[in-house]
Amino acid sequence: MPATPLTSAGRLVADPDFKSGWGAVLTPEINEVVRSVRKEAGATYRLQTARDEPITVASMYTALFWEARNFRNSSTVFIPAITEEFKLFAEEDEVFDASRAVIRKKASENIRDTEFHPLLKSIRDSKFTLWPVRLPLEDIWVTIALQLGGISEGSKGSQGSPLHYDREVVACAIIDPYPSARDDRRNFVKKRLAEILGEGCIRFNDGVVMGTFTTEDISKLWETGHVAYAICREFIRRLNVLKYQEDCGHSVSTSLLWSPFEQHHDVDSYRESIMAACAHRTIQNSNYLVRMALEVPSKKSNHEPGRLDPHVEDLKDSWFTKPKTKTPRKAEVEVPEQDNIVVAPLTPVSEHGSRVSQSNNQNEYDDDDDDDVDEEEEEDDEEEDADADADADENIHTDLVSQGGAYTPSSPVLNEDEKPVGDQIIQSIEEPHDSHEEVSTEVSQDLQEQDDTPPEGDTKEQPREVTPAKRERDDEEGPPTKRTKLEDTE
Repeated sequence: MPATPLTSAGRLVADPDFKSGWGAVLTPEINEVVRSVRKEAGATYRLQTARDEPITVASMYTALFWEARNFRNSSTVFIPAITEEFKLFAEEDEVFDASRAVIRKKASENIRDTEFHPLLKSIRDSKFTLWPVRLPLEDIWVTIALQLGGISEGSKGSQGSPLHYDREVVACAIIDPYPSARDDRRNFVKKRLAEILGEGCIRFNDGVVMGTFTTEDISKLWETGHVAYAICREFIRRLNVLKYQEDCGHSVSTSLLWSPFEQHHDVDSYRESIMAACAHRTIQNSNYLVRMALEVPSKKSNHEPGRLDPHVEDLKDSWFTKPKTKTPRKAEVEVPEQDNIVVAPLTPVSEHGSRVSQSNNQNEYDDDDDDDVDEEEEEDDEEEDADADADADENIHTDLVSQGGAYTPSSPVLNEDEKPVGDQIIQSIEEPHDSHEEVSTEVSQDLQEQDDTPPEGDTKEQPREVTPAKRERDDEEGPPTKRTKLEDTE
């Protein structure tokens, strides 16, 4: 265990579909896999430091391994990956000779028994070779593309020995996008390439170098690595086209491979593509035990976002979607004052503070009410004539909310002596969207009787709204327990 807790330099961007899994202990097997892909992971991270950072050897070859993954098993294209310590293109002759000694063949009288270095054996066995080379002295990337073929009879070797060569380069392109001293670099690369391929019994002549594979020039040295990757990726894309034509039974011409690379260079796009290819290659080499994640680096990570910004004017992302529908609000309808006001039953305040308590035997009350309502309709109509405007001086207006805009309570149930039977509970008013609101009213004991006659056909009963002042006065006198029956003034 470390002496002090480790500090994380970043946090992952949260997403409901992505669980970080932090806190779980990794098994020794997974730790071993993680250690095995550190080079590929480092190649990915290096590309996120700055946009003008030169492309490293690890980033270049890791990305191209991913791009050429569909051709490498078929020996169609080979990408030699040489480390910086393996200086096959060193400008100093002494350094080059030391590296050449490592790849030197073990000759035999029969060329089939000759032992070749794995680097040269792979070049011999592949039809095409893509070789981006970093020249360490100038820190410039130059791309070499080779097409190999067999040696024809009668041209076995320059020294007359049939064992000297059995392969030859039939087409070659050396792509160098940096114009300064380009011819000197081209001649240097041809010289070194001939010496390297000679160790693999592969003949290389200057006449096979084609000048048709041209590209747009660049002005900055650090961009040469980006362009070298883009050229190799384009060459692989053209190989895909040829393979498709061959699979479709069409005639195939390799002239497409050596045509000009016609596009404006976008080094930022190239860097992003290299970064994505390195990440995917890391995932593949880990047998998909690792995955990509977006993190927010802290100050401890030495992250400099300004070095990654290309300062290019761009429009904001435009997203088009179906507009959201708003949920309609509950409509409150204010019912105008009616000429006839009916006194509603009184209900005591419940223990939890609500003004109306709902009876549990409401259904029983409804059944009893239905039996007597027809017999009492005529009496109620006569009583309503006398009580229509009893509370006009108190300016009481009723605010009712219902789906139909009106509310009709049940008529009171009377016994044989025409007295109300028990306490009655006012039904709750149904609001829109099946919501309910409880309404309670009280009886004013100083109700004034009026002689106005209600309009013909208007028999709706309206509950009276209870004001806080009246409730306070009624509470002092005692809670009501029964419905007050109004006497007929006529």
